[in-house]
Amino acid sequence: MQNVVIVEHSTLFREMISNMINDMENFHVLEAFDNEAKAIQFLEISNIPSLCIIGTYLSKEDRIAFAKQLKAMQPLMKVVLVASDKDDDAIEAFPSTNLDGYLVADMGLGDFQSIIRLVMDGMFVAPQTMIQQYVNKLHYIATHEDRDQLKHLLMLEDVELNIDIEEIVLQKSIFTDREFQIFRLLRKGWSNKMIANEINLKEGTVKNYVSIIYKKLEIKNRDELMQLESANV
Repeated sequence: MQNVVIVEHSTLFREMISNMINDMENFHVLEAFDNEAKAIQFLEISNIPSLCIIGTYLSKEDRIAFAKQLKAMQPLMKVVLVASDKDDDAIEAFPSTNLDGYLVADMGLGDFQSIIRLVMDGMFVAPQTMIQQYVNKLHYIATHEDRDQLKHLLMLEDVELNIDIEEIVLQKSIFTDREFQIFRLLRKGWSNKMIANEINLKEGTVKNYVSIIYKKLEIKNRDELMQLESANV
């Protein structure tokens, strides 16, 4: 059973999220809180929930600070942020918070539940508009070799960037650690079977990861991936 905690100031939205979670097989809402302090107090004395969902009512800055606090308290707990359609820049906080995904406030029941299941399977999921804006900003910075701005965007102000700036963009932008591992092997021309043998996954699992990578890059196949590689040479 996947136990879920919800933190949302709005009673209506809190109840709506609770109903959507409880409607899912093997998911159960442990508690739904109307403020962060109650959630923190609960997490300090309870068993670790599987997932915490942070609603939209807080300001972006407060939600990010709260997400970082949750991750510091319970590193194994998944944390998902609910974003509005005006929150395209919220994904910029991903490197500093290690958020596990983003939901959109007005998405349908099916999409909501699918994203929750993907997150619990270890995948990072965010709306395409948010991902694309983040990638575009990183690409612009990388193109202009603005290391100070890149360090600020990736929350790496205290780190000396002595490696290739493109490599940083690839590692810290849209991919989870596993996706980036597979992406690097794809760039070398490896087949799904070769990748599966190398990283001890089933070939079908690798195929699913490859599909996610293609979707994030907005491409359809390896040929288009190679075209991207050629364009970056």
